[in-house]
This record gives sequence, structure tokens and C-alpha cells, in this order.
Amino acid sequence: MFRDEFDNLQQNIGDFISINSFFSATTISALALSFADDGSGHPLVESVLFEIEIDTTNMAKPFANI
Repeated sequence: MFRDEFDNLQQNIGDFISINSFFSATTISALALSFADDGSGHPLVESVLFEIEIDTTNMAKPFANI
């Protein structure tokens, strides 16, 4: 994620976000961390790991494991 996008997210913690691409997601935290990388060598980019909590009982907000 570009640094300016990251700064914008930090200023809006607790708010909704919208994206124009897909997240790559996994239920295995070690795998997620390996995909995030450490960001070294990319001064304008931040490695970001989102933790997503999903209420699997809420049928009004569907999700899928594809």
C-alpha cells in the first residue's frame, strides 16, 4: 500500500473503507504475514496486514470462501 494511502487509513481508524481491488485473504496468520513481506527496499510503500472479523451468523452480510 502506498504511504499516502496508509496515512489516510490511520487518520480514519474505525471508519468504513472502500477499495477498488480484491483482498488476498487466508485463515492462516503465518501465511498472511509471509505475503505481507517486510517492505524493505520500498520507501514509498507500507506492508499492511488487515485482520477481518466476520460474523458467520449474520445472513444480511454474506461472504464466501472462494
